[in-house]
Amino acid sequence: MSKVPERSCDQSFRLPLYAREGAIIPLAFVDEKTMNALGNRQDGNLHNELVTKIFAFGEGGAINNRKDPTPKAQNSFTLYEDDGETIAYQTGAVQTTDISQQRQGNNVLSKPCGSSTTEGDFRP
Repeated sequence: MSKVPERSCDQSFRLPLYAREGAIIPLAFVDEKTMNALGNRQDGNLHNELVTKIFAFGEGGAINNRKDPTPKAQNSFTLYEDDGETIAYQTGAVQTTDISQQRQGNNVLSKPCGSSTTEGDFRP
């Protein structure tokens, strides 16, 4: 295994991302004005859009260089979000969003499944 570089050319710290095929990974909007993991920003703007990284299924369901006898060409999961500041999620104050991805030939379709559902006293 090769050594993981600690710094990139622009001196920022970078780590590789390893994911299984079919993975759907939610991400937060981040730029130079983002101050912390809660998304607080120096300019006071709010960026609450949903960003995902999709790792599509390989053609024919190939896993570890062998053909899967039952290739899976779709995947879905439910994203749970809370206010990020309180413990209100413990009493059900959450927003859920179902996200799916499906391979159709050489194309991959990714979409939220229906609309988000807000439960409890969650306020995005």
